[in-house]
Amino acid sequence: MNNILDRYKQELEQQDFKKIKEVTLPIKESLTFDIYYKDKPRGGIILDIEEDSDKTFKKRDIHLLEFILDIAYSFYERDREIEYKKQHAYFKQLFNKSTEAIALLDNENKVININESFEKLFGYKLEEIKGFDIDNYILPEARIIEGEKYTKKVTNKKEVKKETIRKNKQGELIPV
Repeated sequence: MNNILDRYKQELEQQDFKKIKEVTLPIKESLTFDIYYKDKPRGGIILDIEEDSDKTFKKRDIHLLEFILDIAYSFYERDREIEYKKQHAYFKQLFNKSTEAIALLDNENKVININESFEKLFGYKLEEIKGFDIDNYILPEARIIEGEKYTKKVTNKKEVKKETIRKNKQGELIPV
């Protein structure tokens, strides 16, 4: 490159020659990190690696990258938390306002939560049955084997669609 510049040196004005010479100084490699937030560009950073280096980052660059990654992760976590809260509120509204009686159970068939429709249909308040096996409250004596079979299917992540009979708090049999 310098040979080419020398050949044309006489034709160039001195000031133009200096500008070209500066531009052709040893070229550096660089890495560019663009920072996006909510799919919009928010900035970026360019880290230069000198031509004759071992192509490793300097400590200052590593600290800068760690700082940027911490900020990006914080934004990501905040967005996840906001999305979780929205989804949770949506689920809670669907759960509580459903016209279907719903009992939310753990893996041991114990009650975690019930909705208003469940309370109306079966007559139990959450405080009365929370943490207890639901089958002990809503299974009539004649349906215990059937209920245990359905519980096992649900525990094994199988769907159960069946019209059957259960009992409410007063012991009355009700179709479900």
